[in-house]
This record gives sequence, C-alpha cells and structure tokens, in this order.
Amino acid sequence: MIRLAKIEKFKNQKKIIIKYKTLRNNLFQNSKKVKTLLNYIYLIKKFEELPKNSSFFRLRNYCWKTGKTRGIYRFFGLCRNVIREFAYNNFLPGIIKSSW
Repeated sequence: MIRLAKIEKFKNQKKIIIKYKTLRNNLFQNSKKVKTLLNYIYLIKKFEELPKNSSFFRLRNYCWKTGKTRGIYRFFGLCRNVIREFAYNNFLPGIIKSSW
C-alpha cells in the first residue's frame, strides 16, 4: 500500500490546479493573440511564475483506495485489483466475472 503522503500530495495538487485554472487559461488565450515578440516573452515569464503543479498535465491518476498509479479505471477511480475485489464482493452493481 502506498504512503498516505502521496495521496495527500495528490489532493493538494488538485486544489492548486483548480486555483490557477482561470489564470492559466487566460494566459494561454492571450498567448495566441500576441503579435509582438516582447509581449510573447512577457507572457512566457508570467507562465514561469506560476507553480509547476498548477499544470493539469502534471496530474497523475491515483486509486482512491490503495493509492496505486497503474491500471486505473477512470470511471471508478480504482485500480484493476480493487475493481476485481469489489466485483467479487458485489460492491459494483452490474459487473460480474465473465466465464466461458
């Protein structure tokens, strides 16, 4: 099982992304409209002043139960092992083990 610190880091990163989302979008839209090089450099410096974790692309999906990063199903927010476990115990309605 992963440390709780990783899960807390993930939650904090989501908060930072939400906090800076509008500012990042405004800077991005303005960078498309810039016509001079000096204004473009100014906007790049504004981007660099923002925290690195405010970028959506740095966000990593974690399983909310175990904290694993691999094999995550976005619909459930769980890793494949936990989904299998929950399906066996009938915690996920409509999901059954296939057999043929």
